[in-house]
Amino acid sequence: MEKLVEHKITGKLGSLKLAIRTRIAAEGIGWVLAAAVAVIFITLGMDYLLRLEKAQRMLVMLAWLCGLAYLCWRRLVSPMFVPMNRSDLALLVENRFGQLGDRLISAIQFETLAAGAGGMSRAMILKVAHEANRMAGALNFGDVVRSAGAKRSGSIALGALLILAALGLWKPHILGLWFDRNIMFRDTPWPQDTYLLVQGGPDFSVVRGDDLKITVAVTDNSPVVPQYIVMHTRSSSFGDDWIEERLEQSEAGGRTFVKIFQNVPEEFQFYVTGGDDSNDRKHPHKVSIIEPPTLIELEFPSVVYPGYMRRPEGVLPGGTSVQKLPVGCRVSVRAVCNKPLKHARLVVTTENIQGQQSIVQALRECSAEVAGISGRADRLAAADAATVLSTADKLKGIQKNLAELAAKQQATGKLATDNYIGRMDDAVVFSKDGQNVSRPAGRTQIGLDCQAFSAMLQECSAQAGKAALGVNDKAKLASDAPAQLRELSVRIASFVEIASAIYEQMSVVPLRIRGAEKENSAGQSDAVLAKYLGGTGPVKASGGGPSKADSNSPGRDLTGKYCIEGVNRPQVANLKFFLTDESGYTSRKGQEFQVQVQPDQPPTVQLFRPGLSLFGPIITPEAELPLQVQADDEYGVSAIQFHVAAKPADGAASKPVKDFRPINQPITPGEAEEPPRNFKAKTSIDLAKWEADHKTDKQMQLDLKAGDTVEIRADAKDNMPGEFGGPNVASSQVMAFQVIAKSEFIRLLIAKQKEAQKEFLQIIEMQASAYGKTEDVLKLLEGATEIDQDSQRKLDESAGLQQTIASQLTKSAGTFKAIMDEMIINRVGAAPEQQAMADIVMKLTSLVAPPDANDKNSLGPCQKVNRDLAACKEIYKDPKAVAQLAEASQSVVAQQKALYEEMGKIMKMMKQVDSLMETIRVLDELIEKSRKNAIDMELIKRFLSGGLLEDATSRPATAPASAPAEKPLEPPE
Repeated sequence: MEKLVEHKITGKLGSLKLAIRTRIAAEGIGWVLAAAVAVIFITLGMDYLLRLEKAQRMLVMLAWLCGLAYLCWRRLVSPMFVPMNRSDLALLVENRFGQLGDRLISAIQFETLAAGAGGMSRAMILKVAHEANRMAGALNFGDVVRSAGAKRSGSIALGALLILAALGLWKPHILGLWFDRNIMFRDTPWPQDTYLLVQGGPDFSVVRGDDLKITVAVTDNSPVVPQYIVMHTRSSSFGDDWIEERLEQSEAGGRTFVKIFQNVPEEFQFYVTGGDDSNDRKHPHKVSIIEPPTLIELEFPSVVYPGYMRRPEGVLPGGTSVQKLPVGCRVSVRAVCNKPLKHARLVVTTENIQGQQSIVQALRECSAEVAGISGRADRLAAADAATVLSTADKLKGIQKNLAELAAKQQATGKLATDNYIGRMDDAVVFSKDGQNVSRPAGRTQIGLDCQAFSAMLQECSAQAGKAALGVNDKAKLASDAPAQLRELSVRIASFVEIASAIYEQMSVVPLRIRGAEKENSAGQSDAVLAKYLGGTGPVKASGGGPSKADSNSPGRDLTGKYCIEGVNRPQVANLKFFLTDESGYTSRKGQEFQVQVQPDQPPTVQLFRPGLSLFGPIITPEAELPLQVQADDEYGVSAIQFHVAAKPADGAASKPVKDFRPINQPITPGEAEEPPRNFKAKTSIDLAKWEADHKTDKQMQLDLKAGDTVEIRADAKDNMPGEFGGPNVASSQVMAFQVIAKSEFIRLLIAKQKEAQKEFLQIIEMQASAYGKTEDVLKLLEGATEIDQDSQRKLDESAGLQQTIASQLTKSAGTFKAIMDEMIINRVGAAPEQQAMADIVMKLTSLVAPPDANDKNSLGPCQKVNRDLAACKEIYKDPKAVAQLAEASQSVVAQQKALYEEMGKIMKMMKQVDSLMETIRVLDELIEKSRKNAIDMELIKRFLSGGLLEDATSRPATAPASAPAEKPLEPPE
């Protein structure tokens, strides 16, 4: 083949090919470099903002590297391998230099064809080739290559490299972090303004139902402390959603944030974010639940009541949450836990223990205040003086409370800690001087000598006041203030130690864990008390302690006892079981029960005045009042005592009021083995004897005058022992009696007696009427062959009257019996007058006497008449029994007549007594009026009384006006 294109032109085409490939390479490298720098910045930003994990960074980097590889292939590798022959290059030249007129491409094409092919003229081919070589030789093929794209890509690459270099010079550690994290794939952390640390993490465990406290701290290398952080939580109860909660700083200017999850019921996760720290999001914290040690079985198999109650040993149901028990009970506890235990204790909280706890807490606050100031005693400020004075005031408040307890202790003879539920120990009562007072086994009272402790606190408060003045002394006159503060701090701290130990002894009941040897949960406070008491030794804790026993559930069986101590008053105690398993987990809340201390109630007392009182609460100054009292108590009455008081009449302001005072010795049940639960007693309050027995003691005399009021009450005591604050004492209602002059009282008696006589006279008239009706029956039956209706009616009327007479006689007998009682009670009249009244009562009572138990036929006259009249009414049911009815009626008439005559005799006796009473009244008025004269009134009274009574009793009695004794009794019309 003939060579048409000159070698020169061929060389220029080869140079053009090289230039084109160089330009493609430069532009591709520029794009690849710019893209690489962009990848660096993009991955840097993504990692910084998102804090990518290692795997995430690897995936991101792989993706970007793939993109770079693709870009490199498209922009660099692929273009470099595009084939370029002379024809392609000639076309590029032809496109750039249009004057060639396709001569160059034609010459190259002719050269590749066989000579003479296609019937073309050789001369023409040579001419075209010659012109192509001539024209192309004068041209610069380098102008074909365009450099604008290469320059642009190079500029972009250069700019990117310059930015990268600038960043490297400004923040070289940033590029280093990027290299470590995205090239070396290390977990080098990014620098932050805030670093959050969840203390105690990463994961947590909590007993189900307890509170979980999470503290998030801002580390010391954090330049920025955020105002708040966000707690993110997720649990199964709320699905897969994260719940956000904003947490403020736990204290102003602090570096901690606190979140308390209360009563945690289930497992959950959480993480915290705050400021620019969100690293916690990647590794949420897990909170797992631990099942707390709980009681699965609980019973109180034994309740031993105090001996004085005489109650058998009882059992409390284990399912009840409230126990009602009296003071002095000893209760056994038996329980089974759901898991083996390390410690078990029963914590008891009562009102008294709460008071003790408040004292401990107040002392702790004082101790902390003084300790803080004494720690900088050499550089005290004036502001510290106010704090020390505040502490002194607090100590005075505590001292005041203890002083009140001390006064109570002195009044009752007991320690002030006399009201709590104590441990079952072989216990002693502690006092400041180290003396141990034995108590019965199983009963505990632990306390301080409150008076001594109060005195120590008073000294301590005074010392605090002096120290405060020393702190405030700008002239440093009190140079011993720092030393005083240090001493004060030590003293208060020792008080806290002592009070805490006593509080623990009072409130903690160790429980014995059976089935495995366990350590006792008590004992530390014993050592403190022993030190305080001068080395008396620790307290024995019989409620707990090491024990080995065979058990089906080793380490899970619990036994123990607690005792209800204190005085007899209502109180409420909370019992909480705190159980610690072998892993050391304790349920914070514990299982709680309540004890309601039911006090032994005082007796119920009722006071009576037996018999019928005619004038209500009216008595004479010399009365001897009969009284009856009934006292009831669930556990027995031990004694009854009567008390009397006197109040002056209105207008007697100068006369002092006499307070209640015992007027008799206590009445006891005697030698009974057990005090009775229902106790009745009778007595009499002899006002005259009281005055005579205390005639030399004006303070004890009642000095009763007309118009005064006498008040009487009865007090009953139960048999509660003194160790429980007994005995209980209850008082009856107060019975008030109005005092009147004796002469006035006699007037009342005479008036009542006259009224009773009138009523008795009406009874006599009724008896006469009944007698007449029965006589009419006899007249009707004379000569009759049958009993007619008039006879029956007359008998019925007579029987009705006799029934009324019987009831009226009974009432009259009661009235005269009441008059006689009033005479005896109020000392009206002498023995003859009272005997005369007693005879009247006996006569009236005998008229209506019921049948004797040994002799049913022994009836009073009135009852016999009623019996025979009833028999007559049975007889007239047979109309033909005329003779039988006449005979029976004749007997009734005789009885009615005899009864009428007996009533007349009784009326005579009533009039005699009426005359005597009137004489006594006149005599009493005479004596009262003559008291101002120097006459022996007793002699006059004895003389006149004897003569009058003798004269009155010797005179014959007069018959009632309606029935003269000297005439035969005739029935009225």
